Amino acid sequence: MARRGLTRDYLLERKIAGLKQFDDAIRLLSAAVGSGPEAAKGELKAQFEELKKSRNDFVTQIDKQVAAL
Repeated sequence: MARRGLTRDYLLERKIAGLKQFDDAIRLLSAAVGSGPEAAKGELKAQFEELKKSRNDFVTQIDKQVAAL
């Protein structure tokens, strides 16, 4: 039982650290979308949406692992 608690704590710590990295990247890319040249905005927006999807996938996977404990 203690091992599950340690594993859960570890996963939740990794989730927090991962979310910080994703959120930093999302803020940076969002600023690039807002201030980038018009010719690049379409590609920047696509990358922004892909990054948000990756963040959501990351959260879903961690949450599934925690729930499985």
